[in-house]
Amino acid sequence: ILAPLSSFAFKVDAGENLNLTAPIQGDYYVVGGNVNLNTTTNGDVCSAGGKIFINGDVKEDLLLAGGEMFINGNIGESARIIGGTIIFDGTIEKDLLIAGGNIIINGNSTIQGETKIAGGKVDFAGTANNIDLNAGEINLKGTIKGNATIRAEKISFEPTAKILGDLYYESSKQDTGFEQIVQGKVTFKQVNYH
Repeated sequence: ILAPLSSFAFKVDAGENLNLTAPIQGDYYVVGGNVNLNTTTNGDVCSAGGKIFINGDVKEDLLLAGGEMFINGNIGESARIIGGTIIFDGTIEKDLLIAGGNIIINGNSTIQGETKIAGGKVDFAGTANNIDLNAGEINLKGTIKGNATIRAEKISFEPTAKILGDLYYESSKQDTGFEQIVQGKVTFKQVNYH
């Protein structure tokens, strides 16, 4: 099926410093040194840049690659993010996939689908269904409604952490005291990281 190009709704921008405040009625593709998206996008957002700020809702998918990314908004479908520093504060209706150096998922964050995170340091304070975390260092503060798989050299659990399903974890040493955090079964596999 062929459709005229004018029937596709999308916007494309490129530049050193981009600041968008007008609502976007379709998909948005943007590349820049500093990207500030301070509006609602009624489609997908695909962006690459040095610093990316998403301060508004994205009604469909979010795809980001950059040095530093700050997401303060709700994502209507899935999010895929790759970067150095990633800070997320919002709701994702479907899946979240993140790979980065320093990853922070704030306490107001909720992921409705699957969550897969790989990074150097991960600080997870949000709420997720099933989660798969792989990092050098993981600090879990949030609530996992289903099962958690954690692979890290250093794992720490804050008193606010809850895993309502099972926990499978790989680390260089076995920890104890999960009874108050994990409602399901705990399985450990020792792995040497050096």
